[in-house]
Amino acid sequence: MLNIDDSDATSTTTSPRRHERFYLQDGNVIFQVEDVLFNVHLYFFQQYSSSFEGMFLCKPADGEALEGSVDGIPVTLEQTSALDFERLLCVMYPRGFEQSELTTTAEWTSVLRLAHRWQFDSILKLVTKQLPQIASLVDQIALARQYNLPGIVGPAGKQLCDRAQPLTLSETRRLGTDAAHAIWSSTNTLFFSVALMAPTRHDRFYFDDGNIVFLVEETLFNVHRYFLKRESPFFQEMFSMKSDEGRTDDNPILLEGTKSQEFACLLACLYPRTVGKVDEMLATEWALVLDFAIKWQFNDIRDLAVEQLKYVHTYSPTLALQIASARKHGMDGWYFHAVVKMCERGRAITPAEAEQLGLTETVRISAIRHKLHSGGGGHDGGRPSLYAPSQPISVDSDQKHDIASELGLSRTLASPVPIGLACNLVFSIAPPPPSIYD
Repeated sequence: MLNIDDSDATSTTTSPRRHERFYLQDGNVIFQVEDVLFNVHLYFFQQYSSSFEGMFLCKPADGEALEGSVDGIPVTLEQTSALDFERLLCVMYPRGFEQSELTTTAEWTSVLRLAHRWQFDSILKLVTKQLPQIASLVDQIALARQYNLPGIVGPAGKQLCDRAQPLTLSETRRLGTDAAHAIWSSTNTLFFSVALMAPTRHDRFYFDDGNIVFLVEETLFNVHRYFLKRESPFFQEMFSMKSDEGRTDDNPILLEGTKSQEFACLLACLYPRTVGKVDEMLATEWALVLDFAIKWQFNDIRDLAVEQLKYVHTYSPTLALQIASARKHGMDGWYFHAVVKMCERGRAITPAEAEQLGLTETVRISAIRHKLHSGGGGHDGGRPSLYAPSQPISVDSDQKHDIASELGLSRTLASPVPIGLACNLVFSIAPPPPSIYD
């Protein structure tokens, strides 16, 4: 029988009985939950839950009944309470639309449990609206932390802190010591939203068979230490020391000073969607990869990030981002040649590029562009550098030496060298089309 769940309840082997309300005569899928049969409409489950979307795509062999089509061959929902399932169906098949028949915290907790497990997003939103109306402040916070409902935590925490009565012993136990301490020590609503929320698992890079758990900002990643050890001397040394950190969600390895998006972009390089092919990412995402790779000594991925930043095709040219990244990480060769390209092109520095470059860099490069595009003498007869010249130009070797001096770089960077060496790295990749710089 089909098993779509692996939670922690117990199933029974008693003869199943039909549910008195939710065994519908025109239902088209029969579920067995514990010892109860439910005959409902598959449409609602496939429409509103990503967990049920792919069910019944495989047709049975000739002469065999489709699973879920008859009482004798139901779809078994293991590790699920029949009472929880009944309460979920009360939401999906309400007796009336004026008011919900579920009126207690326990009833809505049943709905929340299954909606969270099976990813009924619209039902989760409904629960988020209902809980503040019926649940105590402590229950709201406890459930929000358990099932990742950030919209509830801040307001409930603020109200709990503002009330005259201190936390009782039972409330402290219900919340847990960390959440209780957060309430005792803060009156800031934003603090509650951060301090009381349990971290969430990354939707792509939390693997069931991962063997090392990281916490980056408020996100948990469960990956394979093999790849990190292989690519980074830093992680080689980290994993050579015996430690219990990283074995469970409750005791993860903290990567402080790192953004979760940086780590996710780095992992996209280690776990590409297609074998042998780099994931398509925006230039800004490759810049994050570069930041992480340099900080944590992923040298090959650092090289890959530079390569992609030099030639990645995005909706806007990447020269400003290249210049900012190269300058940030002290890659003088790459920095110099990106500046030369920006000086040669016909299009002026845009406001978005100026924001990436920063004020000092924008003024410096604009001055160089003005000098080059006005004929090399810096006279006022040329167009101001903030406006695009009519045509791109080609910078000769003498002008490159002058640019290097203006940038405070060694003049040897202006000498002809292989493009890979120019950015302190060796690449084997075809040059980009000229239009990327125009």
